[in-house]
Amino acid sequence: MSNGKRAKIKIMPDQLVEIALERLKAQNFTMELKEIRYKNEQKVIYNIEANKTGRFLGIFKMKLKLEGQIDPETGEFIRINKPWWAFLVAGENSDQVGEKTTLCHIPPGDPSAAHTISVGAPAVNAHLGRHGGDTLGACSGGEGNETSPPEGNETGVDESPQWFDNSTNSTVNGTLIEHRVMWTDDNALSGYIFSFDNGTGTFVNDSFVAMSGTEDWSNVSKVVNSTVGSTIRWRVSANDTSGNTNNTENRTYTINQATTSLNLVITPSTSETYGTETTSTGSNCPSQLTCTLYRDGVAVSNPDTVNLTAGTYNYTYNTTGNTNYTTDTNTTNLIINKETGVVFTYLDNSRANKTIEQFTEIYLNSTLETGSGTIKLYNNGTLINQGTSPLSNLTNFTATGLYNITTTYDGNENYTSAFETWYVNVTEADVTSPQISVVYPTNINYTAIQTQLNYTASDNIGLDTCWYSLDSGATNITIETCGQNVTNLDSGQGSSTWKVYVNDTVGNENSSSVTFFVDSIKPTIQFVSPTETSGDSLGRNYILVNVTATDTNLDTITIRLYNSTSLVQTNLSSISQLFV
Repeated sequence: MSNGKRAKIKIMPDQLVEIALERLKAQNFTMELKEIRYKNEQKVIYNIEANKTGRFLGIFKMKLKLEGQIDPETGEFIRINKPWWAFLVAGENSDQVGEKTTLCHIPPGDPSAAHTISVGAPAVNAHLGRHGGDTLGACSGGEGNETSPPEGNETGVDESPQWFDNSTNSTVNGTLIEHRVMWTDDNALSGYIFSFDNGTGTFVNDSFVAMSGTEDWSNVSKVVNSTVGSTIRWRVSANDTSGNTNNTENRTYTINQATTSLNLVITPSTSETYGTETTSTGSNCPSQLTCTLYRDGVAVSNPDTVNLTAGTYNYTYNTTGNTNYTTDTNTTNLIINKETGVVFTYLDNSRANKTIEQFTEIYLNSTLETGSGTIKLYNNGTLINQGTSPLSNLTNFTATGLYNITTTYDGNENYTSAFETWYVNVTEADVTSPQISVVYPTNINYTAIQTQLNYTASDNIGLDTCWYSLDSGATNITIETCGQNVTNLDSGQGSSTWKVYVNDTVGNENSSSVTFFVDSIKPTIQFVSPTETSGDSLGRNYILVNVTATDTNLDTITIRLYNSTSLVQTNLSSISQLFV
C-alpha cells in the first residue's frame, strides 16, 4: 500500500463472484482492487460495479447501476449502494426472479470467436475457472433498447441509509463490549434502534437514538453474560430524515473466557545480598479467582517478606482459572548472593607491616568483621590460634627474617571466604651505642664566659633522645630535638665540665664531655711606697719600685725599667709584693 504496509488478500476472484452474485443478484460485473481512505487509515477493498435490468412497476424496461465494496480479507460487504426504488424493478434480472450472469465467452485458441453468453450462478465459476479467458460482462455492450434512469441520486429521490464497518471490541464474558456500525446517507441521518440478544435467543430493542449529518456511528456498549460459549446476536436499524430505513445483518459472536494476567514483583530487586530483606508480591488476581503465591513449590503468604539464606529461589504466582477465566502463571527467580566475608589482622595493635629487632615480643591479633563462624591465625603458615573472634597470640620473634602473619575465614552458605596478611620483618638486635662528640667548648682556658654547647650524634638504627648536664650529671636537661645545639648557657668563672648524652630506639646509650676553664676577671695592680715619686730628681744611680697585685688566679708580676731610649731591666715575680 502507499503507506508501506501490506494488505491481506484472502478472497480470490472466483470467491468474489459468488459473494457478489449472492448479494447483488446482477450481471455485467466489473471488479477492481483499490486503495481507499477508511476510518483515517489506508485500506484495500474490492470495488464492485454491476448493471441490473428489469421493468419498473412492471412496465418500463430499465437498467439499475449497483455498487458495493467488499473486504478482501473477510469477504464481507462493507458498503452497498443502490437506488431506493430498486424494489420497484421486477422482471428480467430483478430481485424477484432467478438471476443470470452475462459473460464474454472466449473459445480456447480462437479469441476472434468471442461472444456474449448468459449463464446461471452455479455455472459462473465453471466458466471462469475452466477456460481462464472468459470474463464478466458482455463482449460488446448491452442489447435492445433499454432505458437507463439517472444513476445514484440524480433522480432527486432520497436513498436509504447505508451501513458498513460493523465491529465489536471484545468477546470476553461478563464485560462491557462496544458494538460499532458506520452509517451514511445522501441526505441526512435521523437515528437508529439497537437490537440485542444476550444469549437468550430473543432480541430486545433499545430506545431510538438520534443521529445527525450524512455520516455517523451507531455505537452501543452492552455488558454480555458471563457464560462462556454463549452466542450473542445484535443488529441495528437506521432511518434518514426522509423516512428511508435500512437494517444491518444479524451479527453474532461467541462469548470467550476472560484472559487472566497476573503480576509478580520482587523488591528491592531479583538479585540481592544475604542479609537484605525481600518482599515478593503477586497482584492483579480477579476477585472471582483463587490465586496462590509459591516459593520453590510451597505456598507462602502474599506478600512474602523474608530474610533468605544465600541461594536461588523460584517464586510463582498461579491460578487454575474457572469457567469464566483462563489459567495463568507468572514466575520469577530471586537470587540471594553471599555476603562478602571480612577479617582484620593486627600486628601489635596496628593493621600494617612492622619491623622489630630479634628477641622482641609483640601481640598478633585477628578479628572477624563480617561473617559468622570461626577464624584461624597463622604465623608463616603455622596455625597459632583458631576459634571465634577475636583471637590473640603473644609471639617472641627469636630469629631474624620476614614473617607472614595471616588471618583466614573459610566462609559458609551465607558468607564468602576471606583473609588478610601483614608482614613482620625481624632484624638483628642492635647492641651498638650511638656516636656522640662535643665539638664546642674545647678543653682550654677561656677569658670569656661560654654560652653555647655544640655536638654531633648519630646511630646505625635511629636516635631516640638527647640530653645534657652542666654539673657532671647532677642535673639533666632534655634537648627538644636530638642533634640540635644548645644555646643561652652560662659557664661562670673557673673550671667547668659539660656533658651531653644520647640513646637510640632500643636503649643503647653514650655520652661525651669536655672540661674547660674560664677566667674573665682582670687582676688589680698598683705602685706602693717606697716607690719613687713620679717626676723626682735623684742623686743616685738606682731607683726604688714596690708593686702589689691581687687576683684569684695571680700568676706573674712583671716590672720593666726603661730609660729614654730602651728597656733597661725586667723583674718577674709570682708573689706580691715585688720590690726592686
